[in-house]
Amino acid sequence: MTGTSPAAHDIPPKPAGHVRVVTWNIAGAFWRKAAVIDSLDADIAIIQECRHADLSAHCGSSGNFAWIGARNGSGLAVIAGDGWTMSGSEPACADHFFLPTTLTRGMLEFSVLGVWVKPAEDYLAPTLRAIDTASMLATHGPAIMAGDFNANAIWDRRGRSRTFGKVVERLAAAGLSSAWHRFTGEQHGLESAPTFHLHRAEAKAYHIDYLFLRQAGAWEIASVRIGRFEHWIRPGLSDHLPVVLDLRLVSSAAGR
Repeated sequence: MTGTSPAAHDIPPKPAGHVRVVTWNIAGAFWRKAAVIDSLDADIAIIQECRHADLSAHCGSSGNFAWIGARNGSGLAVIAGDGWTMSGSEPACADHFFLPTTLTRGMLEFSVLGVWVKPAEDYLAPTLRAIDTASMLATHGPAIMAGDFNANAIWDRRGRSRTFGKVVERLAAAGLSSAWHRFTGEQHGLESAPTFHLHRAEAKAYHIDYLFLRQAGAWEIASVRIGRFEHWIRPGLSDHLPVVLDLRLVSSAAGR
């Protein structure tokens, strides 16, 4: 798959001076989709179902990515764009898979917690534990928790101790909210655009990938876009669609 794929033209180019954050579950074969990922021009990319060996081959010795996963298997990556420096901020969470890191460019700093929920029990308990234990969520600076949560409020049931609504509430208490829902004004469980198509069927559509963020006054949301079925899933790129957030910097924190 090359950058001339229809997928490469589905998302408009990043505006000058903006920060772009992307999350996408690529369903494996990173080597075949790397050019499409590059064409998104992300400053911060959270990529699920990718292999460490493929990332190393693509990124070389630049050291601009962090990865967690099974040995010789699929995992979760956070990839930094050009001009960004990455550092580990705390140990990875024990559950599969949550990857904390810090990215900086000039005076701008983001705490990032990448997500690909692959549970032993259910999809919600690991996420709630990660929220409780990730120290980055207890700070007050810009923060992003993004990835494939494998959950939506449509599956919440009254009386259950673990619901996606509780995930949203816990993140809200830490100052984070879903960029898509903030930008569109939609409610959780009533999303107009899916991010996942079960068995790659157009009719089996669900919204389970999210970009939660805490703005901390340094920037504002310029746009949030979700890829379209005909550009990403119909050509066989993945069963998930990318979520693309563009941030407009509104303070000297940009280091410009």
